[in-house]
Amino acid sequence: MSKNVPIKFIYDDVKITIRVRYDKYYLDFMHNQKRVKRSTGLNANEENLKELKTNIIPELIKALTGNKEIEYFKKDILFTDFAIKFFQVYQGSVREHIFEANCSIYEKQIKPYFSKYNINEIKPIQLEEWQNKLLDKYSLHTVIRYRSILNLILNKAFENDIIKFNPLSKIKYPTSINKKFKKLNDLENTEIYPFNKDKIIKILNNSTGNLHYFIFIMLCTGMRPGEIISLTWNDIDFEKKNCS
Repeated sequence: MSKNVPIKFIYDDVKITIRVRYDKYYLDFMHNQKRVKRSTGLNANEENLKELKTNIIPELIKALTGNKEIEYFKKDILFTDFAIKFFQVYQGSVREHIFEANCSIYEKQIKPYFSKYNINEIKPIQLEEWQNKLLDKYSLHTVIRYRSILNLILNKAFENDIIKFNPLSKIKYPTSINKKFKKLNDLENTEIYPFNKDKIIKILNNSTGNLHYFIFIMLCTGMRPGEIISLTWNDIDFEKKNCS
């Protein structure tokens, strides 16, 4: 990008232009029907431009509009930078121990693989490679859990119009690649399983309403209560008949 080319960003009725003067970044915008030109004091370089886009201008927009939540810029957003914002919001939606566990999974299993990418650069083939590597090392249900966390992050980016679609939705769900859920008749042959067929049937027969379906989902998928509670209709692909 040439330093002499102004960069314009528009949020609703607010337009902010980044200009370069004397090798410094200046902001040009309207406030209370008056034009405001201010130097940021930042030298014109890529690192400071990123700081303007991801931190300074969003905070300025928040102050000008009074909005608590604003859109992110759609260009040059690192996956890791967006993930930080995601977990800040996510923390208030789940129990603390689930939040801490999922943050740990992100740091160990997701961040190292995608840290070098802008979020809009992540392609389905990269996600498939990541999933296949995990399947070589971990159990099916473990990979499903890792995938669910990455899916939450990418879905949030899609909901905020940062990416055009969730690329993980184009990758086959692990259950369709490796094995299907077991039938009740097969459960007694499983090496490690807390309930036999008779106990499962007794539990289901003595539960009603939403509790019945809640228990059934846990038995069939191995999902934890907090993970089931956080499910939304957007997590279900009715065409492919699976969850993402």
